[in-house]
Amino acid sequence: MDCLIDVLSMALDDSKEYPDHNSSGYFALKNLSEMLKSEYDRNFEV
Repeated sequence: MDCLIDVLSMALDDSKEYPDHNSSGYFALKNLSEMLKSEYDRNFEV
C-alpha cells in the first residue's frame, strides 16, 4: 500500500501529468490518495 500511496503522490505532484489542479481527474486521484492515506494510518500506524 505504501507504494500505491507514493505513486499517487508523485502523479499528483507532476505538473506535466496534471497541470490543471481543478480537473476532475486530479480531484478523483487526490480524493483516492487521501482516502488511502487515511485508511493506511488507521490500520498500520501505531
